Amino acid sequence: MRDHSAPRQRRAHPRRKAPRSAAESVRIAMSWMLRLTAVIVLLAVTTSNLLAEADAVDESVSALQDKSRYHLFNPTPVGRMREMSTDRPDKTESPYTVDAGHFQWEMDLANLKLY
Repeated sequence: MRDHSAPRQRRAHPRRKAPRSAAESVRIAMSWMLRLTAVIVLLAVTTSNLLAEADAVDESVSALQDKSRYHLFNPTPVGRMREMSTDRPDKTESPYTVDAGHFQWEMDLANLKLY
């Protein structure tokens, strides 16, 4: 049996180590802060690169679709024009339009109608 009158001795906890000095604690804290800073910088650079690539893709897609800045005096460039639909007035009707700043003129050279 244990003598309860004697002061109790503490056993060292298996996970606890001896107390660190202040200089060692500062060194460990600085080491962790440096690691954390490196991770944050890496995440920021990666995120900004991904966002820049996503913006470039969005701009290229919207640039292909958005032609609102073109008009009669600022025509659609040849590289951005759609293929011409050669529908004939009163012969075939088509839902396609001509790109901004361009005209499409269709006519008959000779037209013969038999009634």
